[in-house]
Amino acid sequence: MSRIVGVSLRVVEAVGYHEPRDAISHDWVRFLSGQGLTPVLIPNVLLDPVDYLNRLNISALLLSNGNNLGPLKDTETRYAGDDVSVERDELERALIDYAIQREMPLLGVCRGMQMINAHLGGTVVRDMTGICGAADLHAGTLHRIRITDKLWRIRLGTEAAMTNSFHRQAVTGATISSQLVPFAWAEPDVVEGVYHSELPIIGVQWHPERRNSSDDIDRIIVESWLQKAG
Repeated sequence: MSRIVGVSLRVVEAVGYHEPRDAISHDWVRFLSGQGLTPVLIPNVLLDPVDYLNRLNISALLLSNGNNLGPLKDTETRYAGDDVSVERDELERALIDYAIQREMPLLGVCRGMQMINAHLGGTVVRDMTGICGAADLHAGTLHRIRITDKLWRIRLGTEAAMTNSFHRQAVTGATISSQLVPFAWAEPDVVEGVYHSELPIIGVQWHPERRNSSDDIDRIIVESWLQKAG
């Protein structure tokens, strides 16, 4: 029987309409279905997310990509035209709490990893120019990552891999939550993979659902994510 995975959604607006909509890429549906999973979509404006999730037989939660994180503290301001959604931020924080309280497997991808990090006390670098020399160095490219954690080197069977990269904000060594352990890095100081040492929480900065040269690694990460799923 296929396991059910709850999936968070990005917020978009159609050109010419002031009508926010929840969305997910077809890539995610194909990817999850290809892993033998049944995705259930979680709207961003639920009145009671906990009640909604309790009505479903969900085995695991996925925080998907898309949208930047909103302000993480009072001193941060929202950039003009920045692609953020307060509703999504609030919903995903509730999903993280839900997963933690139930020790439910949680996977964060790209923005999803950044949100897990932020909710657990970390922050993000908003402009990567300061660490990479160019804000788009990690956007729409392939790059090499280093697997630095001994456990994950054994699990993945490699010390390095080529992955896709589609982000302009980042978690770094200086901004990672003390509750998370980094297992993969990209130059010069960008965290590409994290896990929680006590809870079934994993985050990756790259996109397993998109065409990738790291398919074997992606498969193992999904297996690790679901290892403790009901």
